[in-house]
Amino acid sequence: GLPSQGANRMDAQGPVTEKSIADETREFHWRGLRSRRHRDLTAEKYVLHVDGEGGSQWYDLYHGQRLKIPTALSGGSRIQNNQLRPIVDNFVAHLTTQPYRMVVQASMSRKSREAALIDQALINHQIYAQSWNAMMAEAKYMASCYGFCPIHAAWRDDMTSDPYEAVHARDEFGEPMMGPRPGMLDNWVGNPFDAIFDSGARRTSIHRQTYGRVLPAELVRQAFQRPDLEGGSQQPSASTWQRIARQWTQASGMVHGSSVMSTGQGHDELIACIYDEVLPGMLPEWPNGRLQIIALQGMAGTSREEASGGGIGTPELLWQGELPGRCFSTVNVYSHQRFDDPTGKPFVGDIDDDQIQLNQLESMVNEYLRRASKPPLASTGGVNVQTISYYGDTLLELEPLGPGSVEMRYLEYPARHVSILESKINRVLDGMYRKGGWQAASRGEMKGSGKAIIALQSADDSIFGPISQRTKEEVEAFARLNWKLAKQYMD
Repeated sequence: GLPSQGANRMDAQGPVTEKSIADETREFHWRGLRSRRHRDLTAEKYVLHVDGEGGSQWYDLYHGQRLKIPTALSGGSRIQNNQLRPIVDNFVAHLTTQPYRMVVQASMSRKSREAALIDQALINHQIYAQSWNAMMAEAKYMASCYGFCPIHAAWRDDMTSDPYEAVHARDEFGEPMMGPRPGMLDNWVGNPFDAIFDSGARRTSIHRQTYGRVLPAELVRQAFQRPDLEGGSQQPSASTWQRIARQWTQASGMVHGSSVMSTGQGHDELIACIYDEVLPGMLPEWPNGRLQIIALQGMAGTSREEASGGGIGTPELLWQGELPGRCFSTVNVYSHQRFDDPTGKPFVGDIDDDQIQLNQLESMVNEYLRRASKPPLASTGGVNVQTISYYGDTLLELEPLGPGSVEMRYLEYPARHVSILESKINRVLDGMYRKGGWQAASRGEMKGSGKAIIALQSADDSIFGPISQRTKEEVEAFARLNWKLAKQYMD
């Protein structure tokens, strides 16, 4: 989104200056992406592990390279018991199920109370019209894998709609809208994989940020009156999940039952844009802050990796002006605390290690059951070394040691270790739910009185106490951001 073409000051720059400004924004963004590459790869792995479809929990990293763990030489199947998804579901539900409502505090004066009533009605209407509960749930899902996720607010007075950005908006009759309309506050979930902060940033002190968006090229050409812009068809979808999953399947091979789009041929032309925001007080020539928007010619993604042979993209300055609302257009939503790190800590980070161990243990049990259900048939006598290898119901060829009848029997596998494996699986499961704030007893899966289960459910709630308080502050900060934009642009 952008406030107005009338506020665009890029015409004051010469061609050389425009190019240097666009180049600097692109380099700032790309340097940030390069410095976070290993962190981004780890978060991508978490995204696929939580999804779990098509054996994707067997994806992993090795020296910064994406790979898929191969099957055993014996042909044993790899088992997934995806517990990450319900644990993350419970985490997100705890923070986003209760409908959000705002109360605006006012002083004792009549004028202040009347203004507070108007502000309260405005922000609660925005919460309903833009479905903040659904938006926060989507952001928390992403933050649980990355550590944080930005949510955006922008004033829209352009005449186009953006079908690639779901805004959950409703019109004056309560009917869903197809896209943003002129003269409205638009809210949407951003992409943490494409959000960069200045190197001096801390969680509560960020001075500059850039973020990328992949948009339909035709809409960008119309919005900025730039018919010379060219996008690319390398990406079959602007979806963050599709872009991540496609890169992993291309690097490691397709997986059975995958929902990944594998080709961009015949799809819409997309173009990557980078938004560059600097807070007031950082640049003397921009006392109210600065917003710049650039497009990457011929690219459907903001990174070199997504260029897919299409070059690095020539940056083109599209818009430059004062920062709307004199503040960032985003509020960062977090899933866990990691001191002052502005990118946070992934909620699933510790639990993912347990999920990998659980899959390995389940695969061991499954392999034992597979072998035990097809034991080899043996007879008395000496073993013929040429036929000692067996698979399934193969008959071991044995040479009789002496005269008499030949005794035939199936070999029995030792089962003593199976109970140990099952005990280990239960310990891993208990540990996963304990870390995820969802105890087995509070779920009613263990014996106990009703009072004990209620007490344990309360304990589960207390585990989410710090992040619940943080979520409350995030929603309040986002309400203040929307209020600032409404005060500046709304009639």
